[in-house]
Amino acid sequence: MVSSGVAILNGGAAYLMYRKYVHLADISLEFAGIISASLWEDDSGVLHVNPTTLAGISFDQINRLDSSIKWLFHRTTHT
Repeated sequence: MVSSGVAILNGGAAYLMYRKYVHLADISLEFAGIISASLWEDDSGVLHVNPTTLAGISFDQINRLDSSIKWLFHRTTHT
């Protein structure tokens, strides 16, 4: 009886970790999209970055990414 309860708890914890990794992947892809949207190439083939676009959006994305990584790192090192 106790072992089945532990198995259920482990399954729940594994599901939560899975959801956090999916969330981290989603944030990472969104951030990559923001970076690629702020790049453009001129006629001579030189890439340029629009710093206003990056500054306006990136800080929020970095904060979300940082909090997800901290949560995952804390969970994987303390379990």
